[in-house]
Amino acid sequence: MARRPRHTPPVIAFDPALAEKAFDDLAAERDALGTQVSAAPRLDLQSVAAIAIGVAADLARPSVHERFENIQKELPIALVDRIGPAGWALWHATVQRGRASATTARVLVPVELVERATCLRTTMLKVVQYHLDDDPVLAAEIADIISGTGYSDLASDLQRLAVLYRDHEEVLRSDAHFYCGDDQAAAVAAAEILRALARGEDEAVSHWIDQVNRSFAVLDRAYQRVRLFGLALYHGEHAEERFPTFVSVRASSSRPPWVPLPAASTGCADR
Repeated sequence: MARRPRHTPPVIAFDPALAEKAFDDLAAERDALGTQVSAAPRLDLQSVAAIAIGVAADLARPSVHERFENIQKELPIALVDRIGPAGWALWHATVQRGRASATTARVLVPVELVERATCLRTTMLKVVQYHLDDDPVLAAEIADIISGTGYSDLASDLQRLAVLYRDHEEVLRSDAHFYCGDDQAAAVAAAEILRALARGEDEAVSHWIDQVNRSFAVLDRAYQRVRLFGLALYHGEHAEERFPTFVSVRASSSRPPWVPLPAASTGCADR
């Protein structure tokens, strides 16, 4: 029996205008979620949006769309067709949140503090990656720390690294070149960042955080149902590649260009 060819995800050309239009078009769906919406999971949400947009492009192919049209009694085709716009809407919301956060954080958090914290993070990551990365559980924790973006994540990363340093002090202390017992300094820097951010979160930031949460919820509700049917319809035809899970982007180390962290000052990791 001939093997089925592997599914090749479509190439996506990002379109800011299309993303903004999709975001506007889905305003009613976001509003319908009510006043309280759960926070989006800590994933690379732009990559989540890319997954959705790629799946939507595949779903729009006539042969694929026809399969879903044949099961409209079980799965409304409108839900299938919502995945693309919902992906674009999430992409737009993450961009706007990043821009608002970057502007506000630069005002609230002193440059000296960010440089010091970034330097600590860089050095501590080198130590834990070198000594702890062989443990799958710890490796996953470290990868999730690496995926952090922005100033709030910088504070969170330092807190988590401080815990790793304390829990594995005996192993890490053997690194005579980089280890400096930075757990206390990291905890202090993290607390300073959080206090600075708490002094005045911008209304625009709060608005776009809420819109990201709502945009993810709209996408996730549609995608999870469609994915469930898609895995059944394409069983044995590389279904997992055609309908990937969002969790697959959890450990992404990419940093969006609109939420940059300053480069660590020269020599901070060469202690």
